[in-house]
Amino acid sequence: MNSSDGRLELLEALLPRSRKTLRVLYVLLRGGEYTRYAIEKEAAVSHIDPILERLVALGVVEKTGDEPPLYRLASGTPYRGLIERLLLED
Repeated sequence: MNSSDGRLELLEALLPRSRKTLRVLYVLLRGGEYTRYAIEKEAAVSHIDPILERLVALGVVEKTGDEPPLYRLASGTPYRGLIERLLLED
C-alpha cells in the first residue's frame, strides 16, 4: 500500500458519507478519460451516477463523448490542486 492509499483510507474514516466521492476522485486523478463502468470498477463502488452529475455540475469533472459518456477531472478547475493535495500529497 502506498501513502496515497493510506490517506484515502483515513479520509474515508473521517468522512464516511463521502467514501464514494473520494474514491471516484482518486480514480480520476490518475488522468485519462473513463466510462462510468470503468470508474465504478476501479473505485470498487457502484451507483455513481449522482456523484458524477454533482461533480460535473460543480465543474470538477468534465463529461466528454456521448455513447458511452466519458469522464475526466476538469483541467481548469480551481479545485484540482486542492483535490491532489488532499488525496495524494504526503
